Amino acid sequence: MHYGEPVLAACVNNGTHYLDSTGEVPWIYDMVAKYDELAKKNRTIIIPECGLDSVPADIMAYVLAREVRKRHNAPCERAIMTLYDFKSGISGGTSLTMLELFKKYSLSHLGKSMHPYSLSPVNADNVVASPSGSFPYNLFGLQTIPELGGIQTTGLMASVDVCIAHRSWGLYQSSGDKTLQYGPKFRFNEYARAPNLFFGFAQKVVLTSVAVLLAIPVTRWLLEPLLKMVIPSPGQGPSKESMKKDFMHYRGIGSTEDGKKVIANLEVAHGGYVATAMTLSAAAKVILRGRLEESEAGKLGGGILTPATLGDQYVKTLNEFGMKIRVDN
Repeated sequence: MHYGEPVLAACVNNGTHYLDSTGEVPWIYDMVAKYDELAKKNRTIIIPECGLDSVPADIMAYVLAREVRKRHNAPCERAIMTLYDFKSGISGGTSLTMLELFKKYSLSHLGKSMHPYSLSPVNADNVVASPSGSFPYNLFGLQTIPELGGIQTTGLMASVDVCIAHRSWGLYQSSGDKTLQYGPKFRFNEYARAPNLFFGFAQKVVLTSVAVLLAIPVTRWLLEPLLKMVIPSPGQGPSKESMKKDFMHYRGIGSTEDGKKVIANLEVAHGGYVATAMTLSAAAKVILRGRLEESEAGKLGGGILTPATLGDQYVKTLNEFGMKIRVDN
């Protein structure tokens, strides 16, 4: 967000592929506007969100959409992912991002750039609405989805991940190959599984309240010192020893318009830092040593793309690197 543009610009201007682990959607939004066309012209593949933000979500959406079409010969209308279970430390850099976003960007720019389809290159007027919760969970702004473990609350990275997954949707919808397209009405939603209604509502209230308070300059000025006392500093995070016991388990469901479903799981040991190392390394391997020309990224030739455009090769390489991605029978 502060230092990435000169590096990205240098790569675009010199035809050098670029991978990053950023999760700052407003920054990506600006980079698409500034450099996407030039990256296409120079045949440079730029994937800024190739870490924990937002590979699990983007690949889950891709796998579910592909499997729905394969199994049911129909477009995928909806994909939903939840952070089913996890144990992971907090990154100081990621924590700082929450504070810096509200300092750097105006509320109007944040609202525009963080719209769920803000990064999609195709129109999203005909997509389905977000799922509506059932009583009594909808009274608390929650969902209940049995296939995903029951009560679902606000996901910490959901607002970022949905933008990336929908950019992938748009890029594939632009493809001439209908077998690769997710579906014209496709929507991705992300949640976090909650053990009970009270916990789910509390998490939603806390995350929403923090976002609102950070958006207001006066309350942000008051809240920032308190947050810095409880979150790690940039460059700090979980120890190597603690990461040995960390893990992340995502679960997703894809469905057709008439309700046919596919369930998928994505698991990674040792938490977010290791996940990001895997996702970046696997993407680099596909680009440098894989059959890049067979992927959508290769066919597009360049541009500001997404992890999912690396396609089935990327899914296979992630599995080889230790990230378990499986579709239930």
